[in-house]
Amino acid sequence: MTCIGPATKEMTRHYIREPLVEGLAKDDELDLIGVVFVGSPQVNDEKLWVSDRLGSLLESLDIDGCIITTEGFGNNHIDFIQHIGQAGKRGIPVVGVGVGVSFCAYQGQLVVGNPYADAMVEENMDQGGFENDVAGCSCVTKEVAARAIQMLKNKMAGVPIAAAPKKWDNAVINASNKLLGLPETVLLDKGTLH
Repeated sequence: MTCIGPATKEMTRHYIREPLVEGLAKDDELDLIGVVFVGSPQVNDEKLWVSDRLGSLLESLDIDGCIITTEGFGNNHIDFIQHIGQAGKRGIPVVGVGVGVSFCAYQGQLVVGNPYADAMVEENMDQGGFENDVAGCSCVTKEVAARAIQMLKNKMAGVPIAAAPKKWDNAVINASNKLLGLPETVLLDKGTLH
């Protein structure tokens, strides 16, 4: 779904070569069980029902951990946090990633939260932390996927996840990249094309 702004649109290059799925499939320490797609109902009761069904599915698979992703701002964050909560309350280590059309930074901060949303991966690529109108700029990259996968491994191993600062700061992303031997994230300004 590509429904927000140009910077957060996932396009064909992501659909056919999704870095997170590819990274999980290639990882020697994890076994990718599958990818689950769920809708985002408008009615809150239906949102809760879908999240509960997802949690039941995850539990029945007897998985050791999962990555929950979302698309969209605001309303979709309700689904996102509910899904994370359903995994977490079942004792499943969970990492959240705002894939494709949901980066948080300054513009799209999560509107809800829960105690299980303690391992979140940011994908903003704009210097100011906003939608910058550069098509596909703030989508999952190999570096974003690598951070999410390592964070999942850490959670599964019981490694504490440091709390993120209240305000978005790209230095946090680059510190994580450095720990993983990844290049620094180069942020774009509104006039940059790539």
